[in-house]
Amino acid sequence: MGHYGTWPSDTEWATKGSIMTGERRISRRTVLRGAATSAALAGAGVAVGPLRAQASRSDDGLVPTRMAMHVHAAFSEGIGSMQAHLAEAERTGVQVVWWTEHDHRMVARGFLSDVHFDALTESSNGASVTWRPSNQGSFSRSSASIVTKPVSPNDIGSRAMRLAAVSAGAPAATRAMTASVKNYGLNTSIDGTTVNVDVRPVDVGGDAWFDIVVVTSYRPATGGRPAGQYRLRYRIGGGDAVGTAVEDAPLDGLMVLGARTSRWNTLTLDLVADFSRLWPDIDFRDAALTEFSFAVTSRNQMPATTVVDALRFVRERKDPDSVLLVQSELMAHYTPLFPSVVQHQGLEVSQSTPHLNWLGNPKIWPSWHPGNSDLALAVSTIHDGGGVVSYNHPFGTSGGPFSKSMRKSKRRSLTATLVAEKVFGSDILEVGYSGGRAGMTQNDYVGMWDVLSRNLVFATGVGVTDDHRGVNWTGQQWRHVTGVWSSGTEVESLQAALRAGRAWFSDLAVFNGTIDVLAAGFVPMGSVGMVDTDRCSFDVYVTDLPPNWRVAVVSGVADEAGGAVLDPEVSTCTFTPEDVVDGVLSVTVDSAVSGFHRVVLLDSSGSVRAYSNPVWLLRAAPLATVPDCRWVAAPSPPTDPPV
Repeated sequence: MGHYGTWPSDTEWATKGSIMTGERRISRRTVLRGAATSAALAGAGVAVGPLRAQASRSDDGLVPTRMAMHVHAAFSEGIGSMQAHLAEAERTGVQVVWWTEHDHRMVARGFLSDVHFDALTESSNGASVTWRPSNQGSFSRSSASIVTKPVSPNDIGSRAMRLAAVSAGAPAATRAMTASVKNYGLNTSIDGTTVNVDVRPVDVGGDAWFDIVVVTSYRPATGGRPAGQYRLRYRIGGGDAVGTAVEDAPLDGLMVLGARTSRWNTLTLDLVADFSRLWPDIDFRDAALTEFSFAVTSRNQMPATTVVDALRFVRERKDPDSVLLVQSELMAHYTPLFPSVVQHQGLEVSQSTPHLNWLGNPKIWPSWHPGNSDLALAVSTIHDGGGVVSYNHPFGTSGGPFSKSMRKSKRRSLTATLVAEKVFGSDILEVGYSGGRAGMTQNDYVGMWDVLSRNLVFATGVGVTDDHRGVNWTGQQWRHVTGVWSSGTEVESLQAALRAGRAWFSDLAVFNGTIDVLAAGFVPMGSVGMVDTDRCSFDVYVTDLPPNWRVAVVSGVADEAGGAVLDPEVSTCTFTPEDVVDGVLSVTVDSAVSGFHRVVLLDSSGSVRAYSNPVWLLRAAPLATVPDCRWVAAPSPPTDPPV
């Protein structure tokens, strides 16, 4: 039957009407009867059968629902807001958004708290901050430095930071120092956050001023304002009346504070209240503190000098119950504004790696919880709490680039672990990474998934967004959304569909249709059935298939080889839109030995853009335990009525 030791890349697919079998190609109309060996199904045939006019599977009462399942907004690092993501979901026709904020970021665990300015780099509460300089305009002189005098009496440190500038001419010139916090240790919702800082204005006036600049999350165009990040400047000096609170430029708010010169003043900034005062139509609990700066500005060659010390970030309502409540209140706030999008709470359990998405009924564990370091315990605890578990970015979040041999080694190593541990009991595996991730290609993710399928390790493959911006979803690298066939959009229905593998995933930018599969007349996508014939029908239901795309059936053996075989061994047969009649492609697959079969959609260049989950057709009882939600029994033959 040929050699099956290699796996085709996304573009190395068989041409229409053939199955890849090494150098040998077999006609799609040839019926293959594989012997009872693993290689037999690896080269299994797919033959066109009678085509039935049926656009979709509606007999089971399920409806298609497209979901973004990995989404980060104002409670995580990045510039995203819930409002921005919901606007993108509405624009792209995504029906469900699962909020999966980082657990430890929601509660600001290990975040920057106190800054004493004893150096330009220092640590507090386990977070490290470095102050980065930047200039705008032309100076005759400027500086930003750590000084020993004056120092605030309210600070336990022995130094402070002094900023000074003199413009070179009439135009304004600004010297700024911006906090660069390791691991984004400022980025979470500003709900409950106040900032206390001691300032000592030395040179301020109509042509010299000091600003504290707070930049928050990105939002779509709203209220006559353009899309972008909202910014607030707390100002001392500059000539405007104390108490001024105006939007002096699009998305740029100005609040003028009073302070005595040449004395220490303690300022308390209530971020939510101040933002809401300027933009009352926006809920600023849905905003992260994405950037924090001090700046002095000089114009007309007037000196501008201010000293800062004793910076404190005070965060209330950051206990687990409170932040989840605030998130649910924001969801309720946005529901009437984005009525076409259903929102559900999830959580990314991510204090350690690998990360897990907790979909439905999430709880935030304390730092000492053993689930933060015991993966199997974490999964079982989430299940006990009523959640569905996604094993996220299985190769990690960063790394590479790697050579082909290194990628193969990493894939084999991880695959061996996931096969042996059965993905630690996770219900879901992130597979759809456009362009790959962590130095691994999309093909590596799919290859690992195929080996799991070979071993009857049931982890529903899903697409990945993992977006932290909310800016143009269709232009992001990771833009695979997941569709499920479910009885509704409530949490329980979607969880049931995900557990049962009733899912497909696709590139949001190019495919908005649906995929479903029915094998042997009774085994739906994601399910397992016992068959007793060497050939079985395999019906593929596709809607909105773009012109010049192809449908490919991918088949592999399900011999439960375990760690003995860690490379995927599959065969593929492709079909053109002409083979799909009224949304249905009916083919025949080899079922002489136990195997799995899934579907991919290829664009006109041969790149894979959409994936179904597999079905399994078994000839003998498996060694693996098959979940009840995936087993389907063959229909009983009709009985003759009594005469």
